[in-house]
Amino acid sequence: MSSDIWTNVLVTPSGTMARAQQAQNLGGKLIAYLIAADKMTKEEIEAVHREYNLANGIDINDPDIELKPLPKPVVEVASELVGASA
Repeated sequence: MSSDIWTNVLVTPSGTMARAQQAQNLGGKLIAYLIAADKMTKEEIEAVHREYNLANGIDINDPDIELKPLPKPVVEVASELVGASA
């Protein structure tokens, strides 16, 4: 996987696959967010955002630290394409 979004989620910084159950769970949540963010509640998205930052070593409780943003979900792109073809 060459995208940075998977580093510390499903891929370790050294490039090997993360085998821990926690990594698999976060990977599944991130995939769900990417393809169905429009079906998720604000609270569910915030939970994925927190877990994503924790996996990347960011202290989510430090108010002075800027959180790493979640990648843009695919559903936004798909809705733009549908609107463009109509």
